[in-house]
Amino acid sequence: MIHIQDLETPIVLVDEDKLKANILRMQKKADKAGVYLRPHIKTHKSKYIADLQMKAGAIGVTASKSSEAAVFIEHGIRSVTLAYPLVERRKIRRLLELAKLHICQLNFICDSRYGFDTIKDVCHQSRFEAAIFLKIDVGLNRCGFDPDNKKVLKMARVIHNDKYLRLAGLLAHEGNSYGAENAKKARKFCKNAIQVLRALKYRIEQEYIPVPDLSIGSTPGALATKRFRAITEIRPGNYVFMDRTPIRLGLAKERDVALTVTSTIVSENKNYYICDAGSKILSSDTGGHGKNNIEGFGLVFPMNTYPDTSKNLLLEKLSEEHGFIVKNKNTKLNIGDKIRIIPNHACAVVNLVNTLYLVKGDVFLKTISVSARGKSI
Repeated sequence: MIHIQDLETPIVLVDEDKLKANILRMQKKADKAGVYLRPHIKTHKSKYIADLQMKAGAIGVTASKSSEAAVFIEHGIRSVTLAYPLVERRKIRRLLELAKLHICQLNFICDSRYGFDTIKDVCHQSRFEAAIFLKIDVGLNRCGFDPDNKKVLKMARVIHNDKYLRLAGLLAHEGNSYGAENAKKARKFCKNAIQVLRALKYRIEQEYIPVPDLSIGSTPGALATKRFRAITEIRPGNYVFMDRTPIRLGLAKERDVALTVTSTIVSENKNYYICDAGSKILSSDTGGHGKNNIEGFGLVFPMNTYPDTSKNLLLEKLSEEHGFIVKNKNTKLNIGDKIRIIPNHACAVVNLVNTLYLVKGDVFLKTISVSARGKSI
C-alpha cells in the first residue's frame, strides 16, 4: 500500500470515490430531467474516465479537436459530436474514415456556409452520411450563428435537402455561465440558451424542416438547472472533477472536488511558502473562457487537513516551476511538507500532464493515462 504522502511531487491526483460520485450525480440528474448526457471529454481526455461515463449511461461523448475525437472513436465510442467548427478537409476526411472503420455515428457542427461546404464536399466524396448541428451563439460571442440571422433558416434548409447530410439539430454552449456571479445567474444564462434554441427550433419547423435535437452544454449551467424544457441532450465536461469555478458559484463544495494537485513546500521567505507546483502543472488560468473572476491560482491545504476550509491558504502567484503561497497565522507549513491544491481550472491542468494518479482516500491505487493529451489538431 502506497500512501499519497509517499508520492513524488508535483502530480495530479484523482479521487476515485469522488470521481464516480460526480459522474453518477450528473447522470442521475440527466435521467431525472429526461435528457441525454453526452459529456465533453476535453476535461479529462481519458479513455478510462470515458468508459466510466458510458457505463453510467452517457449516450456518447463530445470532443473539441479532431485528433482528440479520433482517440475515442478508435477506442470504440459509437457516437461522437465534434463540437468545434472544422473548416479543413483533411481533418474531416480523417474523422470520416475512422467513423467508417469503427462504426461510429459522427456529428459535426457548422456556423458558416464555408464550414458547411467543406463538410459537404468531403462527405459527398466519401459517400458517407454524417449529421450536422447548427451552432448557435447564445451570448458567449465566440462561435455560432446569431439566432436572429436569416442565414440559420437557409442553412437548415440546405442541410435538410442534402443527400449525405442530415440536420441533427441546434447546438449551443452557454459558456457565459462561467462568468456568472452566483448559481442563480448561472441558471439564468442556461435558461436563456434554452429559450433561444426553443424559439429557433419553432421557426425552422414552421418551414417543415425537422429539428430532432437541441443540445446545450456547460457544467455551471447543468449544475444550476433542474428543468431543461425541450432540450434533448446536455454536454457538461468539468463536472467529473469540479474545481474553483463551481465552488465560487456555490454549485459545489471543496469536498466534491475529485482532482487536486499535490505538491511539496521547497522553500519559504517572509511572505510566502514556495511549492514545487508552478504554471507548468497548474496552468495560469484564472477562470473559464479567460474570465478573471478567481483570486490567485489555487486553494492550498495541508495534506493532513484536506479539505478543511478553515486551514486553507491562497496560492497567489506562479512562475513556471514555483508556486507562491501566502502565509497566514492560522496555518503553519514547513519545508518538506506535502500539500494539496484545488486548481482554478481542472481541464487546463489535465492537458499539462501525461498521467493522473488515481487514489482512494489517502491511498494510491494506480495511474491513468491522459489518452488524448496534447491532441490539439
